[in-house]
Formats: sequence, structure tokens, C-alpha cells
Amino acid sequence: NYQVLFLIGFAASMISWWHINQIHLPDRAADRHEHGRMLGEMGQTLRYPRFGRFLVGVAMLQLALGMIAPLLPLYWVRQLGADDGQISIVLAIFAAATVLGSLTVRRFVVKIGRERVLAIGALGYVLYPLLTSFSPSIWGLVPWAALAGFLNAAITVTLFDNLVSVTPDADRTNYIAVYNVVVNLALFAGPIIAGLLALDGVQSALALRVAAGVTLVAGVLLVTRRRAARV
Repeated sequence: NYQVLFLIGFAASMISWWHINQIHLPDRAADRHEHGRMLGEMGQTLRYPRFGRFLVGVAMLQLALGMIAPLLPLYWVRQLGADDGQISIVLAIFAAATVLGSLTVRRFVVKIGRERVLAIGALGYVLYPLLTSFSPSIWGLVPWAALAGFLNAAITVTLFDNLVSVTPDADRTNYIAVYNVVVNLALFAGPIIAGLLALDGVQSALALRVAAGVTLVAGVLLVTRRRAARV
């Protein structure tokens, strides 16, 4: 069954790759001073304050999400004794809520703006690991999984639009490249930190609360970024 799921995921990724391959953008002119110097290009992009504030907030958010992803099943199995069937139900509810949220979040973007929706999604996601760490049973996770699915949709749907809004038109590809490097480093570090926190002798619940704290920091950074941008 896992092999079938991996094959389906591979086929879906190939469809995504095909669509991305249809996008053709003109190459930007080479910069003689910074060509081939990744650190120099990163420093140049970080001098743009709107992008820098956004990048720090999203990097913290991705670090938190990377921590939460492996900690949740550890808590479900270690503390709640959940089996594969129960975990599948919780994950299915999360996925269904994400789909429904993705279909409706654009209405909220129109009403309150993409920056505010992203900030609400990041701040609200704190509740998922935090409330999970206090849940006495696997079935108590059902409402939190549904809530997290909607909040996850608020994050994923608005993330790229917010990224585009804080990058200059003239050199956007360079900014997006730096963004991808930093975000993927955060996603890589998240599970490693979570694994160290969840070693024997440290409860998964405590590790989830630490991850919730990191998520809170990310949400606050995104909220203050929005206020700074308005000023």
C-alpha cells in the first residue's frame, strides 16, 4: 500500500513538473560583480527591508512546521497509543480541511488582505501542536486537525502571493532563489531539532510545546512585518 501511495505521489509530482516546465522567463542580465557569489547575492537581497522581514518570518514558520511534522506521529504513538487506522483518520480530516480551506481562503483574502490571512494562519497554527500536547486521546485530536487544515490552507495559499509582493520586479528570480535556499534549510533543520528534543527521556508533549513556541515567534514576526510595511 505504501508503494502504491509513493507511485501516486511520483505521478502527481511529474504533473507538477510538466506545468512548471511550461513557464518560460527571459534570463536576466549577468551581474559581473556578483556572478557566482551566492553569499553576495544573498546579502544584496537582504538589504531590501520588506523582503528581509518576510524571509525571517517565513523561515521561522518553516522551521516550526518542520519540527511539528515528525513530532505529531511520535506523540500519537508514544503518548496516545494510536494505531495506523486512527492516525489515518486524523490525517484524512486534516487533508480534507486543507482542501476545503483552499477553496474558501480566497474570499478572506479579498476581505482582509493576503498579509493578514498569512499572519492569522501562522499565529493560529500555534494551537495545533499546543492543544495536541494536552490531548488525552487520539479522538480528541479531530477538531484540532480540522482547525489546523484550514490554517494550513491560509498559509500555503497566500505564501507565494506575499513573496511576490515583497520582491522587486527587476530581479525577482534572484530573490525567489534566495528565499528557496533559506526556506529549505529551515525545513531541513526542523526535523533534526525535533528529533533531538524527542530523544528518550524527553516527552514528545514537551517537544510539541517547544515547537508551538517557535510557531508563535514566527506568527509574531509576520504580524509585526505587516505593521512595519504599513508604516
